[in-house]
Amino acid sequence: MRAIYRNLLISAAILFTLVAITPVFAQDTAPVDPSTCETIFVDDNNYQEYRGKIGKWVMPTRTKGLAAYIQLFESTPAEVAEVNKGFPAGFKYAFIPYGKTYIERLEQSGIKRATTISASDQFVWPICDRVTISSVLGFRWREFHCGIDIPAERGAVVRAAMEGQVIDVRFEGGYGNVVDIQHRNDLMTRYGHNTVILVTKGDFVKKGQIIALAGSTGRSTGSHVHFEIRCNSIPLDPTDFLPNSDKVPSVQNMKSWKLKRK
Repeated sequence: MRAIYRNLLISAAILFTLVAITPVFAQDTAPVDPSTCETIFVDDNNYQEYRGKIGKWVMPTRTKGLAAYIQLFESTPAEVAEVNKGFPAGFKYAFIPYGKTYIERLEQSGIKRATTISASDQFVWPICDRVTISSVLGFRWREFHCGIDIPAERGAVVRAAMEGQVIDVRFEGGYGNVVDIQHRNDLMTRYGHNTVILVTKGDFVKKGQIIALAGSTGRSTGSHVHFEIRCNSIPLDPTDFLPNSDKVPSVQNMKSWKLKRK
C-alpha cells in the first residue's frame, strides 16, 4: 500500500511539473486583456525594417543598379554599406534605408507603416495575407509534419512571428532555405522554403519584421511558408498560438495527429 501511495505522489509531482513549465499564451485562454496589448509595426511591401533602419530590400539589376535605389530612397552609400554588413559576397539583395524626406513624401501620399495590436506574449502570422492552411501539424505521407503550411505567392514578405534572435540560416534538404529564431521561454520558430533569406545568424529581430521572401525551395510542391513553433525542440501546433486561427480555412478539417492511426 505504501508503495502504491508513493507512486501516486510521484506521478502527481511529475504532472504538476509538466503543467507548471508549459507556456500559457493569450490565445489559449480568455480574450486578450487590452491593458496588456500594444500597437506594433509590421513590415509589408512599402515599409521594412532591418538593424534599426526603416527602408526596403531591393534586388539591383543592370538596368536599375544600387546607385539608382540609393538616389531614389534618398539614402547614402555609407548608410547602405553599414546596414548590409555580414552578408556573403555576391548576395543579390541589399537593404536601402529611407531618407527622412522620402519617408515624409510617402506619408504625405497616404502610405504609412502597417500596424497590428498584439499582446507581448502573442505571436503574429508570418505572412500578411493569409488565405488558407494547406497542411497541418501531424502525420502526412507516413511522416510527421512538424508545422503548418501557409500558401503564399513567391516573393511575399515573411515576417518574424515573435521578437528574438536568429540562431541559424541555412539550406536544408526538405526545408530548403530555412530560418530559425530563438525566443523567450525556450520557444523557437522555423520558417522554411524561402526564396531568399534576409537576415544573418546573430541578428536580433522584432515581432513583425521581414526575415525572408516566400518561395518553394527544398521539397515543396508550390510556393508557401512552412511554419513551426517548438519548445525545447518539441514541435507544437502553431494554430494554438496564432491569433484567430479558428477563422482561417484549412484544407484538412481535423488535426491528423489526433486521429487514431490504424
